[in-house]
Amino acid sequence: MKFFRNKKERSGIAGIGWLAAGGFLVLAALAALYFVFRGGSAVPGAAIVSESARDVFRSQEKGQIYEINLDAADGKGASSASEVKNSTTSEAEKNGDDIKITQTSPKNFAAPTEKPAPSVPPRLCEFGAGANPSRTLAFNEIAWMGTSRSADNEWIEIKNNGSGPYSAERVQLLSDSGKIKIILGVSAIPAHDFYLLERTDDDTVPGIAADAIYTGSLSNSGEHLKLFDANCGLLDEVNALSGWGTFGGDNATKNTAERNLKDLAWHTSVSADGTPRAENSKEPDPPPQSTAQNSPAPSANPPPEPTPPPSSSPENLPPPANSSSTTPVPSPPPPAGGPVISEILAGISADADYEFIELYNSTDAPIDLTGWSIKRKSSTGNEYSLLVASRLSGKIIPPKSYFLAVNEGKYTGSVSPDVSWATSNKLAYTNNAVILYDATGAKVEEVGWAETPLKDQSYERDLASGTFSVQANPNPRNSQGGN
Repeated sequence: MKFFRNKKERSGIAGIGWLAAGGFLVLAALAALYFVFRGGSAVPGAAIVSESARDVFRSQEKGQIYEINLDAADGKGASSASEVKNSTTSEAEKNGDDIKITQTSPKNFAAPTEKPAPSVPPRLCEFGAGANPSRTLAFNEIAWMGTSRSADNEWIEIKNNGSGPYSAERVQLLSDSGKIKIILGVSAIPAHDFYLLERTDDDTVPGIAADAIYTGSLSNSGEHLKLFDANCGLLDEVNALSGWGTFGGDNATKNTAERNLKDLAWHTSVSADGTPRAENSKEPDPPPQSTAQNSPAPSANPPPEPTPPPSSSPENLPPPANSSSTTPVPSPPPPAGGPVISEILAGISADADYEFIELYNSTDAPIDLTGWSIKRKSSTGNEYSLLVASRLSGKIIPPKSYFLAVNEGKYTGSVSPDVSWATSNKLAYTNNAVILYDATGAKVEEVGWAETPLKDQSYERDLASGTFSVQANPNPRNSQGGN
């Protein structure tokens, strides 16, 4: 046993002892810290030591958290700072020996503003693509002739006929001539609302803001326009290559061509300069049959009127409604040297648009229908396009043969059609007529029906006598001899 000789010696030895004990405690603390971060066995107070270490290495600047890599080459645990945006919480996930930060967006910070993806212009649709237009989005009014202020002030109005908003970001409006190539680029057109395109500048339609400005003029002699959806499906088309007369509009008065409110057929607007961004005008009423101004005053005791002699109608009319008579109705003989209208069906109970018109070539030579057209006459006496000339281009009726034209997409009969007209062009059960025009624009024949509804029945011609009668069993035939 060793004794210290004096008090000073004893104090020196004690100091050395305390220094050794302190060094031991420091080493123990460092070892504990090492085990905590190396994933070793838990020790009492490990959570406190870990939290204290994070506090040491945490930056005082908001939005910065240091990631710690304990596997640095020098074994000292090198650290590197990484930017963490919009993060107030983090979760340490073990992945080997690295500490990674999982970030979540806080509720008390606005979400970061992301740059929109670069806009890639869609590929232009092939003009010949698409069939059976849906008309959810459709041409509604066209000022092809300009306005009373300037012939250059042309505009086109498109309408959403659907029950909900229509995304038109990639809707394309193209012309057959290639002069007009428009991508609407609008996120949504509200239901039953309009989209107005004005030519050149926003002063084309004074006082009404344009949705888009376009360049490229419409020809007064006619245009072929199509509207395509984002997948190049056909939304609508206006084929006026044979002239705007089939669609309406007046170059002299600058009244526009606009769609009917009911059947989407076309007519000339009754409003000067049209109705941009507003509902279209109604079809004009027919003029009165007679006026009272030129009629003599009625006599107090007028003589009895004589019984009028039987008269023949200029139109071919079927028997009156509910008539059981099968006697042929007197009618003009069919025109010589050309095709005649031989049968008409104006709809059935299951589908009012299940329609067809049959022609017959009574000659011994084929007839080329290029340039020909068929129009519909309404109860008001106005004519509207039914089968436009462009669809009859190159069509031939063989000698002594039939030719079948049908409503596109609506006629589903077993006899194949030779040609079809646009679905939006429709016949009516009553008070309608169809008119056949040749390539020169001359009227070849007009066949009308008044009070007799043709639903589920056709109106068929007896080729020998030229008379028409209502048939309970329609019998369409085509140029291939199908019936």
